[in-house]
Amino acid sequence: MSTPDRLADHVTSLLSRLLRRGGEPKAEVVVDLAPGRTVAAGDVEALGLHYLGLSEGPGALTAALGPTLRGRRVAALVIGDSLNRVGDLGGYLDGLHGLCDDLGGVPVLVVSPNVTHLDIGAKLLIGRWDVTTSGTVSAAYVRHFSTAALRSTMAGHGFAELDAEDRTRARSDQHFPSDVAVLEPGTPVGALVRWLREMARGDAHVDRFVRAYVPAPGVDAPGVDAVGVDAVGAGASTPGSAAPLFLSVLLRTQGRRAATLQESLLCLAAQTCDDFEVLTLLHDGDERSADSVRELVEEFHESFSRRVRVVSVSGGGRCRPLNEGALLARGEYLAMLDDDDLVLADWVETFRDAARRAPGRVVRTAVANQRIEARPGRWDGEDGYEVVDRPRLVFSLDFDHVDHLLDNRTPNNGYAFPRSLVTELGLRWDESLPVLEDWDHLLWSASICGVRGVPRITALLRSWEVGEDSKSQHSPALWEATRRRVIDKHGATPLLLDRGAFPQLRARLIDGDVAAEHAARLEQDVHRTAVELDAARARLEVAEQALEATRDALRSTTRQLEEVHGSTSWRITAGLRLAARAARRVRTPPRS
Repeated sequence: MSTPDRLADHVTSLLSRLLRRGGEPKAEVVVDLAPGRTVAAGDVEALGLHYLGLSEGPGALTAALGPTLRGRRVAALVIGDSLNRVGDLGGYLDGLHGLCDDLGGVPVLVVSPNVTHLDIGAKLLIGRWDVTTSGTVSAAYVRHFSTAALRSTMAGHGFAELDAEDRTRARSDQHFPSDVAVLEPGTPVGALVRWLREMARGDAHVDRFVRAYVPAPGVDAPGVDAVGVDAVGAGASTPGSAAPLFLSVLLRTQGRRAATLQESLLCLAAQTCDDFEVLTLLHDGDERSADSVRELVEEFHESFSRRVRVVSVSGGGRCRPLNEGALLARGEYLAMLDDDDLVLADWVETFRDAARRAPGRVVRTAVANQRIEARPGRWDGEDGYEVVDRPRLVFSLDFDHVDHLLDNRTPNNGYAFPRSLVTELGLRWDESLPVLEDWDHLLWSASICGVRGVPRITALLRSWEVGEDSKSQHSPALWEATRRRVIDKHGATPLLLDRGAFPQLRARLIDGDVAAEHAARLEQDVHRTAVELDAARARLEVAEQALEATRDALRSTTRQLEEVHGSTSWRITAGLRLAARAARRVRTPPRS
């Protein structure tokens, strides 16, 4: 069944669900305080209800409705887009609340355009605000609402949201002009704007809010300004709340490594800057594990332990504790730490100083690696570990975005990022990834915020040579498949690089071309040398054959001479040869 697109269909669908909540009354009346703007009488009557359209404001209806209803019970009040139109919003809602109370706490159906629809936001980026005679940005409206602003406005006047049946349209009435690149998802800038808006909140394509509210005592909400926009952002400090912190540390643990967890907490307790809190996220631990972790925290001095919260998290994979902890955090920035890794004493201070110099950016420091081995039952029957190598800098000292496109060069305890990525942009760790979640998360964070790199080691990643970790738990094939998934995910969105990345990328490409050209020349040289070598080998073979023939001839001559010298005639004529040589010496004239 397709989602209804006619606005009245959404209203009646929501109304039908409200009726099912309360059973099947014998006779019901729907009072429409905005007749002709939202729902028609026929739509209401098709549900077996009576339609009553009244143009008076809610404050004037309390006394007049009694005779009109003639004892029939009101199913709901429909006010349509009245909240966008009335001048005295507070007076209108107070009167509406009183009317709902008088009618037995009946629900109110509210319809409002979504001023944060993707089309409107994209056009605002290029300075366009197109007011039309009707539609989302109607000239008849004196105020506009986002999801949060509508909810907080209603809550501020004693209404709680009961149900919703919003209408979504990928192309709203504000999707014009047709040639504006930011509106089209097929363009790079359009795809980028769409990706950011859809990630931030799930109402990017909601064209009309269709919501049901009921009077609820004690409902309160953040303040709202004159046009219905939130005056207090999500997670911000309000008067009377705790003082804001710079950093919230999300410390993951399963409660099975007390020794390493104690060291991680000790590192945090020894920080040179105390402007942070610690959320110790116990993942899938039982009550005994939770008690052990709490007892471990309580062993520290109160100056540190009061800044540590132990939070139990159930279900999900490696990312679930991080996502849950991020929603509970109070810090301006978030950082991560696993219970078998360490940080140096200036970890928090380095993050804070760099963030102050570059507000809103991801802060990245260097991380050294150290190999350790598990030693089960080695220390008085308790499990422990042993360091088997000195720390080594195997990751890059400074941040290089282009280099990170190839593979992860930053462990999760090597960077901190603004919490607004979670609260405002909706960035989450991908819980479908069994590994490489930190690489995926850092790539998104770096693309959105940019990175302030600090080329100084502030943390230690420990690799288990013997013991259980993500490397031993998952096969190389799974790691490679996950790496491909991360690449495909980021390949589906426009690549956004920080300032300065363009010349770096161009240099890499040029260097690559130069290297390819040099390799081609080397290949040509190798080929030419190979040809020359083959010719030389051929000449050498001919020379070797000639030499062998000469050797054969020499050996033959030698044999012949040996045969002559060994013959009887040679021995008999030896005297004659001596006389002949003497005669030659006598006949030789003396030299002058």
